[in-house]
Amino acid sequence: MSKKIISPANGFTDTFLKNLKVIPDNDLFISDKGCKGLRLKISKAGTKSFVTTIKCNGVRYANISLGQYPNTSLSDAREKRIKWKSEATDGSFIPPKKQKELEEKAKLEREAKLKSKTLTLGTVMDEHKELVVMPRRSWKSTVSMIDCYIRGVGKVVPPPIILADISIRSVTKSNVQEIIFSIRDDKPGVVIELFDFLIRFFNWSIRQGYLDKSPIVASDKKDWKLIKQPKGDFALDIDNQGRIVTALPEIKHFFTILDSEYSKKVALPLKILLLTGVRSGELMLAKKEHIDFDRMEWFIPKENTKSYRPEKNIDTSIIVPLAPYTATLFRELIEISDTDSVATVAKNTLPWAVKAIVTKHGFKRFTPHTLRKTLRSHIITWTRYEVAEKCLNHSLGQLESVYDRSMLDERREALTIWSDKVYRAVYGTESNVVPLRG
Repeated sequence: MSKKIISPANGFTDTFLKNLKVIPDNDLFISDKGCKGLRLKISKAGTKSFVTTIKCNGVRYANISLGQYPNTSLSDAREKRIKWKSEATDGSFIPPKKQKELEEKAKLEREAKLKSKTLTLGTVMDEHKELVVMPRRSWKSTVSMIDCYIRGVGKVVPPPIILADISIRSVTKSNVQEIIFSIRDDKPGVVIELFDFLIRFFNWSIRQGYLDKSPIVASDKKDWKLIKQPKGDFALDIDNQGRIVTALPEIKHFFTILDSEYSKKVALPLKILLLTGVRSGELMLAKKEHIDFDRMEWFIPKENTKSYRPEKNIDTSIIVPLAPYTATLFRELIEISDTDSVATVAKNTLPWAVKAIVTKHGFKRFTPHTLRKTLRSHIITWTRYEVAEKCLNHSLGQLESVYDRSMLDERREALTIWSDKVYRAVYGTESNVVPLRG
């Protein structure tokens, strides 16, 4: 008969486990007082292993092994016990034996699919999307890119070849090049992202057993003449030489996309950012009481501005003059808001929407912040430097007190000219919108 073993009061230690030398007549179980539910099992052969009992969805799984000691460390066993207990609480726990059965079943299903000539790239990409793409935060833009260029869904001009319909083992380097070369010149930003995605997808397919070799295994961006865009963002309708494109085709395209593909809760704030040059954070903090339609002004309190520093006691508040068209957009945004805030979308909604537009429609890289750069790049051609800087609420240093209030009329004129130019470029008519007074 085995001698009774007393477990340490503060829980197992490696010293205790290593010095525990006993060969019981029957399996011996010792509880770990440092981790409730964890036990050490010593078999009749003298092997030590960690076990636990889990109850999930009304089923009790007794003495499930967490691994042999010392191959499985004490800390790893405790972490696994805590993880399994958490999964049992939310009903997602799968016992190791069942998990192994599911993996074996999935493996057999993959092997069966591989024997079938109907296993298309699109079928494999569906599995990749569910397991790899969807858990990521930026999944929407990736799925949109796949739909456009791999499946040919939603494009006015379909890709030259529908990769999704081809057997995955029959896809060749030439097939991929047809897609890449068809958009290489017109959509340089998209083509880089698509190329990188396909590299990752084919490598994943190899690991899953769907492919033995990637069709673009030795491919390099330089070989395919794919030019990576320089870092930074690009102001809209400014050419490579820094000259204004007066017809504003990119802004027109941007507004058209917002009108046709996005709700007003997303489209209106992005339009307002372009027309006012404010920071997106300042717009997200705007309250309805800050908008004065009688004076055609938007007051941004100092605490809502980026440059506000409580310890310096400097008034960084600013009044943003509203052009008629801009005021109309504010009116529409306020009407659909059911809170005291002007904008009601989540913090990251606008950046995600812009990224999706860039990816799907082939814009040069830009972000919501780029809309500020766009405004300044244009209005500097017809207004003074100080006025352009103040439109962005940039500090003018020692000139601040001299120019602050006196520039309100000049800023109103500059922003009105800008608003009229945008409206005329997008909708083809003069902006004669006169918003209702509050």
